[in-house]
Amino acid sequence: MLSAKLALAAVALAGAAAAAGDPGCNKVGERQVYDCALKARDAADKDLNEAYRQAMAVQEDEQAQAKLKAAERIWLQFRDAECTFEDAIFEGGKIETEVNNLCVAQLTRDRTAQLRRYLACQKDAMKCAE
Repeated sequence: MLSAKLALAAVALAGAAAAAGDPGCNKVGERQVYDCALKARDAADKDLNEAYRQAMAVQEDEQAQAKLKAAERIWLQFRDAECTFEDAIFEGGKIETEVNNLCVAQLTRDRTAQLRRYLACQKDAMKCAE
Protein backbone atom coordinates (compact mmCIF):
# COMPACT_ATOMS: atom_id res chain seq x y z
CA MET A 1 0.00 0.00 0.00
CA LEU A 2 2.87 2.37 0.76
CA SER A 3 4.30 2.00 -2.75
CA ALA A 4 0.89 2.82 -4.23
CA LYS A 5 0.76 5.94 -2.06
CA LEU A 6 4.22 6.97 -3.20
CA ALA A 7 3.32 6.42 -6.85
CA LEU A 8 0.16 8.49 -6.49
CA ALA A 9 2.10 11.20 -4.69
CA ALA A 10 4.63 11.35 -7.51
CA VAL A 11 1.85 11.68 -10.06
CA ALA A 12 0.19 14.40 -8.01
CA LEU A 13 3.40 16.35 -7.61
CA ALA A 14 4.30 16.05 -11.28
CA GLY A 15 0.81 17.06 -12.29
CA ALA A 16 0.77 20.22 -10.22
CA ALA A 17 2.99 22.13 -12.62
CA ALA A 18 1.05 21.10 -15.70
CA ALA A 19 -2.32 21.67 -14.05
CA ALA A 20 -1.48 25.19 -12.94
CA GLY A 21 -0.11 26.22 -16.33
CA ASP A 22 2.45 28.39 -14.56
CA PRO A 23 6.15 28.22 -15.54
CA GLY A 24 7.06 28.86 -11.90
CA CYS A 25 5.39 25.55 -11.06
CA ASN A 26 8.29 23.59 -12.51
CA LYS A 27 10.14 23.91 -9.21
CA VAL A 28 9.54 20.99 -6.92
CA GLY A 29 9.26 21.95 -3.32
CA GLU A 30 6.53 21.49 -0.76
CA ARG A 31 5.40 25.13 -0.90
CA GLN A 32 5.57 25.29 -4.71
CA VAL A 33 3.46 22.17 -5.09
CA TYR A 34 0.89 23.57 -2.66
CA ASP A 35 0.80 26.92 -4.48
CA CYS A 36 0.53 25.30 -7.91
CA ALA A 37 -2.24 22.94 -6.86
CA LEU A 38 -4.13 25.88 -5.38
CA LYS A 39 -3.63 27.94 -8.56
CA ALA A 40 -4.88 25.03 -10.66
CA ARG A 41 -7.99 24.68 -8.50
CA ASP A 42 -8.71 28.41 -8.50
CA ALA A 43 -8.22 28.75 -12.27
CA ALA A 44 -10.49 25.78 -12.94
CA ASP A 45 -13.12 27.21 -10.60
CA LYS A 46 -13.01 30.59 -12.35
CA ASP A 47 -13.50 28.93 -15.76
CA LEU A 48 -16.37 26.81 -14.42
CA ASN A 49 -18.14 29.85 -12.97
CA GLU A 50 -17.97 31.59 -16.35
CA ALA A 51 -19.26 28.54 -18.25
CA TYR A 52 -22.06 28.11 -15.69
CA ARG A 53 -23.01 31.79 -15.98
CA GLN A 54 -23.17 31.43 -19.77
CA ALA A 55 -25.21 28.22 -19.52
CA MET A 56 -27.68 29.91 -17.16
CA ALA A 57 -27.99 32.85 -19.56
CA VAL A 58 -29.14 30.68 -22.47
CA GLN A 59 -31.89 28.93 -20.51
CA GLU A 60 -35.26 29.87 -21.92
CA ASP A 61 -37.22 29.94 -18.68
CA GLU A 62 -36.96 29.79 -14.91
CA GLN A 63 -37.76 26.07 -14.83
CA ALA A 64 -34.78 25.28 -17.05
CA GLN A 65 -32.57 27.52 -14.92
CA ALA A 66 -33.77 25.73 -11.79
CA LYS A 67 -32.90 22.36 -13.33
CA LEU A 68 -29.40 23.51 -14.24
CA LYS A 69 -28.93 25.00 -10.77
CA ALA A 70 -30.03 21.73 -9.13
CA ALA A 71 -27.73 19.72 -11.39
CA GLU A 72 -24.81 21.99 -10.54
CA ARG A 73 -25.43 21.72 -6.80
CA ILE A 74 -25.52 17.93 -6.99
CA TRP A 75 -22.42 17.89 -9.20
CA LEU A 76 -20.55 20.02 -6.63
CA GLN A 77 -21.49 17.53 -3.90
CA PHE A 78 -20.25 14.67 -6.11
CA ARG A 79 -16.98 16.47 -6.89
CA ASP A 80 -16.24 17.20 -3.26
CA ALA A 81 -17.12 13.66 -2.13
CA GLU A 82 -15.06 12.11 -4.95
CA CYS A 83 -12.00 14.19 -4.13
CA THR A 84 -12.32 13.47 -0.42
CA PHE A 85 -12.35 9.79 -1.32
CA GLU A 86 -9.34 10.15 -3.64
CA ASP A 87 -7.23 11.96 -1.07
CA ALA A 88 -8.18 9.60 1.76
CA ILE A 89 -5.03 7.53 1.37
CA PHE A 90 -3.01 10.67 2.10
CA GLU A 91 -5.12 11.68 5.11
CA GLY A 92 -2.95 13.44 7.63
CA GLY A 93 -0.02 13.45 5.22
CA LYS A 94 1.89 16.40 3.84
CA ILE A 95 0.28 16.31 0.39
CA GLU A 96 -3.34 15.58 1.31
CA THR A 97 -4.42 19.14 0.49
CA GLU A 98 -2.47 19.21 -2.77
CA VAL A 99 -4.00 15.92 -3.92
CA ASN A 100 -7.46 17.22 -3.08
CA ASN A 101 -6.86 20.51 -4.89
CA LEU A 102 -5.60 18.72 -7.99
CA CYS A 103 -8.59 16.39 -7.94
CA VAL A 104 -10.98 19.33 -7.60
CA ALA A 105 -9.18 21.12 -10.45
CA GLN A 106 -9.41 18.12 -12.78
CA LEU A 107 -13.06 17.34 -12.11
CA THR A 108 -13.88 21.04 -12.40
CA ARG A 109 -12.14 21.24 -15.79
CA ASP A 110 -14.14 18.20 -16.88
CA ARG A 111 -17.42 19.84 -15.80
CA THR A 112 -16.45 23.07 -17.55
CA ALA A 113 -15.86 21.15 -20.78
CA GLN A 114 -19.25 19.48 -20.33
CA LEU A 115 -21.00 22.85 -19.93
CA ARG A 116 -19.14 24.26 -22.94
CA ARG A 117 -20.26 21.31 -25.08
CA TYR A 118 -23.80 22.04 -23.93
CA LEU A 119 -23.41 25.70 -24.91
CA ALA A 120 -22.02 24.76 -28.32
CA CYS A 121 -25.01 22.46 -28.79
CA GLN A 122 -27.37 25.30 -27.88
CA LYS A 123 -25.78 27.49 -30.58
CA ASP A 124 -25.52 24.80 -33.26
CA ALA A 125 -27.55 21.59 -33.01
CA MET A 126 -25.04 19.83 -35.28
CA LYS A 127 -22.44 20.20 -32.51
CA CYS A 128 -24.59 17.91 -30.38
CA ALA A 129 -23.60 14.95 -32.50
CA GLU A 130 -19.89 15.48 -31.89
